[in-house]
Amino acid sequence: MFKPPDNWDELKTFSEIFKNLIEALAVIGGLFGLWKWLLERKDRATDILLQLEQEFRKPEIMKGRQCIEEIERYRLIKDRLPRYVAESQGERLEPPAESFPGEGKIVEDYCQAIDALLRFYVMLCGVREAKQVPERSLSTCFRYWLGHYHHPQRPEFKKYVDHYFPTLRKWLARDEKRRFRRKFFPPGDFIWPKP
Repeated sequence: MFKPPDNWDELKTFSEIFKNLIEALAVIGGLFGLWKWLLERKDRATDILLQLEQEFRKPEIMKGRQCIEEIERYRLIKDRLPRYVAESQGERLEPPAESFPGEGKIVEDYCQAIDALLRFYVMLCGVREAKQVPERSLSTCFRYWLGHYHHPQRPEFKKYVDHYFPTLRKWLARDEKRRFRRKFFPPGDFIWPKP
């Protein structure tokens, strides 16, 4: 028959203290791990935001931003954007007349720049969906240029986005349906200049 040692109560007390100590260390370790993860997540978000900003400053994307924002540049391409949509749907159109020599090449470059800008926004959409960066930061830095989708004097741009960039079209439509959450493109933030 088993007979406990004389110091059994002391051993039992010691084992309970040791067990409690291990549990306390586990809780502290868990809290430290959570705190470290939150800090790393914030650092990752900052790194991603900086990489997005570097991408957004590339010359091709800068040119696309100017094409959308500046009225004179937009006037050069506004007739070409619906042509691309019509031609992609099988319509045969007469080639556009050039107002000055080399205009066709300039307009083509501008349209490619708009494509580069819109591809950037497709990537931004992925970053937003993955919640890699707080939405407010993305909205503060990048909402303005794609916000021209809602510009009353940019209907050609809207049709172009709707036809060639369905991911952005869905993203913009979902943003419009938000009632209680902050919108990425709040309409009140944009007071468009009249042409």
